[in-house]
Formats: sequence, structure tokens, C-alpha cells
Amino acid sequence: MNYRIGDFNLRIWSSDHAIESGLGRMLPTFEPFIVSTEPSEPSLLDLQLSCRTTDSIMLPTDARLIESSADDLGYFRLSESEQSGYWVELRHRAHTSTHYLTFDPLCLHPRVSLNLADPFVGNALSSLIRILFSQAILYHQAVAIHASAVVYQGRAYLFLGRSGTGKSTHSRLWLHALPSAHLLNDDNPLLRFVNGELYAYGSPWSGKTSCHLNERARVGAILRLRQASHDHYWPLTGVEAFKALLPSCFAIRRSAALQELLASHLSQIVEAAPIGLLDCRPDPQAAQLSISNLIIS
Repeated sequence: MNYRIGDFNLRIWSSDHAIESGLGRMLPTFEPFIVSTEPSEPSLLDLQLSCRTTDSIMLPTDARLIESSADDLGYFRLSESEQSGYWVELRHRAHTSTHYLTFDPLCLHPRVSLNLADPFVGNALSSLIRILFSQAILYHQAVAIHASAVVYQGRAYLFLGRSGTGKSTHSRLWLHALPSAHLLNDDNPLLRFVNGELYAYGSPWSGKTSCHLNERARVGAILRLRQASHDHYWPLTGVEAFKALLPSCFAIRRSAALQELLASHLSQIVEAAPIGLLDCRPDPQAAQLSISNLIIS
């Protein structure tokens, strides 16, 4: 099946009929991004899926663990092999089946192995694609960012911050204050330069909010939120603006090449869009303060 996400073509396929015929059911949030005709441009990713009945795969003998976590993606382990590149092991929940993704450093030949007996196989597949897609787009002047994004008068405004900071709450406050505004994405929008202009794109990954829009808008501003007992706004530039963006972006930390690409893109973003920091409470006054500082009449 062919998809177009962030104006990138993505092909997901399998020689296994059970997987090929079940992609729509496994990936319901990808439906707005389906391309009905064969794309004329080559795919950013050509992702092959396979299935298995056992719950474990033997990783290469030289594979070494470089990262692990438990977050909204699931229970995640990333290993690196000099022979075969990166290996991702992912479980949607602590005691569910493990699914595998392997890809080379340039993301040219990715493969996913799924255990179809897992009731959360679709969630796991979506997370694995998100991990892979986030790395692949770095080679094409694009960045996946953990943020909530609102569109108002044709411009996108992104709210960043640590988990639990109130990104979604701040978006809802904006939507209440600006009735003509709408939510673009509530967890993982994409930032991409197109002909020198910075755009925010919707994606199939929007956290717990059902907002999977296949649309884009030029970036109006980006705001990092911090919880506080008072509301105060600071404009950020240069290194401080770069530091405000970096923790919210997706790139393998141990990959010097990907980190270099990410740093280059963020340096361009800092020059292309206003960046701000807002100490705030989760109240309408905080939204009014950010609106008055970010929106250019």
C-alpha cells in the first residue's frame, strides 16, 4: 500500500497475504494518507513486512544495545550491528509480543517482522514506522517533533515541552480563544523546508487525540512550555532557541550522522521561525499571553 506523509512517499508491502490484506485494519490512522494511484516519484521508504509465529528473533552476534526506554512508543530496545545496521525490538505493553525492525544507517532497506498473534500488532507496527520515518526524513531537510500544533489563519503554531507540561491543554485553550483555529496534530507533527519555507505537516501519529490530518501550513511560531505558578513569555534566539527545540526531536543519539543532520536542520529552523519560551499555568490567561506574543497581525 502507498502512503504520502509530509509530502514523502511511503510504500508498505508484504508477500504474506494476511499482512497485505490487513494493513488498513492495523493502521487506521494512516487512512487519510493513502495514495490511490502509483506515485510518480520514488518512495522515501520501501518497507517490507513479514510475519512469524515465534516470539523471538536471534539478533546478530555483534549487536550491542545502545538505547532502551518505556514511553508512548512502547517498550523499546535499540541495538546496533556493524554487519546489519540497527535493530529495534518493540513491545506495545510489558507482557505482549515483541516485534522487530531492522534498517541500515541510510534507511534504504528496512524490514519489519511482526507477530500477528499479538492483539496490539497494529499499535506496534505504527510505532515502528514512526521510529523509522523519523530517522529517514532527516536526510531530506525534515524533522519529526514531539509537539501539539494548531493552525490559525493559515499558519501553524507548535507547542513543545516535557511530557505532562500541558501541550495539549495549551492547544485546547488556543482553540477556545480562537474559534477559527483548528488542531493539526497533537503529538508528532513534522517540520519540513519546502523551497526555502518552513512548513508543519500533520501525521498518522497524534497521541491520544484523534487528529490525523493530511495537510500542511507554514510555521508561524514555535513555543516551549514550562509549568510555573505565573505566566511569563521570553523570545528566544540563537543557542537558546536551538536548546529549546532539541529535546523534542527524534534522532538516534548514538548516530553521529543523524545528530549532525538534526543539528543542521534545527539551526535553519531557528533562523526561519520565531521561537519562544512560556512559563505558564494551564489557564486562559497563559493562552492569551502566547497569542499576543506569537501571532503577527
